[in-house]
Amino acid sequence: MSESEMTDISNDHTPPLPINSVKGFCDQLERHFTLICKTNDSAKTRLVWFVAISGYGLLNVRSFSQAVIGRDVIGYDLIILAVPWAVAGILGIVSHWVLGEFTASESHYHMWRLNKYYAFIAKIGDSASRDQVIKLLDETEGADPLEKKSRERLYPWAKGLEIATFLVLALSFLVTIIYSAIIL
Repeated sequence: MSESEMTDISNDHTPPLPINSVKGFCDQLERHFTLICKTNDSAKTRLVWFVAISGYGLLNVRSFSQAVIGRDVIGYDLIILAVPWAVAGILGIVSHWVLGEFTASESHYHMWRLNKYYAFIAKIGDSASRDQVIKLLDETEGADPLEKKSRERLYPWAKGLEIATFLVLALSFLVTIIYSAIIL
C-alpha cells in the first residue's frame, strides 16, 4: 500500500475540521462549566462556614463578654454585642441563596449551549461546512437574552453579598472584643 493510500484511509475516520472545532468547543465549554461549579461550590461552603461562625458567636457572645468584664451583660450592651453576629448570619444565608440562583442560571445556560452543539453535531454529522459552524456559534453566543441578563444581574449581587458577609463577620469579632473592653 502506498503512502498516499494510507493517508487517505487514516483521514477517512477523522471528522472534518468544522466538526472538530465544534467538538473542541464543547470540551472547552464543559471544562469551563466544571470550573464554574467548583468555584461556586467553594463559595457556598465558605458561606456555610460564615453562617456557622456567626451562629456560634451569637450564642456565645454573652458568656464571652461576661468572662472578659467579670459581670453579667444585659440590656443595650447585649444588643450591641449580638446584632453584628445576627446580621452576619442573615447576610450569609441571603448570600448563599443568591449564589444558588446564580449557579442555577449559569447551569441552565451552559447546558442549553452544550445541547445545542451536540444536537448540531448529531443533525449535520460530518458534512458541516465552516459557514454552518460560524452560524451556530453566532446563534448560541447571543443565547437567551433574558437568561443572560439574569446571570449578569445576579453575579455582582452574589459576589457583593459574599464580601459583605465576610466584612460583617470580621466586624462582629471586632465589636465583641472592643465593646467588651469598653464596658469593662
